[in-house]
Amino acid sequence: MILIEKGREPHSLTEYKKQPYASYDNCNKDDIRESLLQEQGYLCAYCMRRISKAHMKIEHWYPESKSDEAGRMDYSNMLGCCEGHKDHCTHSGDTCDTHKGDTEHTLTPLNRDHIAKIKYRTGTGEIYSEDSVIDHDLNVTLNLNCQEQYLKENRKAVLNTIKNRISKKGTLSRTEWERILKMYTSMDNAGQRKEYAGIAIWYINRKLKNYDI
Repeated sequence: MILIEKGREPHSLTEYKKQPYASYDNCNKDDIRESLLQEQGYLCAYCMRRISKAHMKIEHWYPESKSDEAGRMDYSNMLGCCEGHKDHCTHSGDTCDTHKGDTEHTLTPLNRDHIAKIKYRTGTGEIYSEDSVIDHDLNVTLNLNCQEQYLKENRKAVLNTIKNRISKKGTLSRTEWERILKMYTSMDNAGQRKEYAGIAIWYINRKLKNYDI
C-alpha cells in the first residue's frame, strides 16, 4: 500500500451534484473510475494489483451503506479497488473492499502517517504493522496476506527482483538507490505504476536511511 493523493473530483460529478435529487446510483461512474485509475496509477488502493475500468470497484472508505446521499457522492471518500474475489474461493479468499464489506476501519491509503506505519517481512512478503489497529485492518479487515490470492508471493517476487539486481552489481550508491526508487514511485508513459510497488518503496527507503547515518 502506498500514499494516494486525491485530486479534484470529475467535472461531470461536480455538475451532476448540482441537480435536485442527485444520487450516487445515477451519477456518471465511468468518469469516476477513470479519475481513480489515473490517481492511483491503475493499481488497487489496498493490495496494489493491476486494475482497469472493466475490472475494478469504486470503494467507499467510510462504508457507503452507512452514509447519506451526499456522503455516497463524496469523491474524497472514494478509492479504486480490485474486484477482490478469486473463483472457487470462499469469503476467506476475498480481499480488499470485497472482504471488508460494511466494516468500518481506521487504515486509509490517504493518510501519510498510516502508510509510514506499514512494514513488510522480507522473507515472506507479508504486510504488517506494529500498530495493532492498523495491523488488524491489514490482516483481518482487508485480508491482505490472503494465501489464496498469492499476495505475499507476488510482493516477495517484486522484492527479489530488486535483490537480484543488487547481487549482480554489488554495493549501490545513494544515487543508484534513488534511481531505482523513482522507478517504483513514478508512473510510466501510460500512467501506470508498477504492481506491488509498496514493498519496493519501503525496502529502498530503508536502504537509503543507511546513507543518513
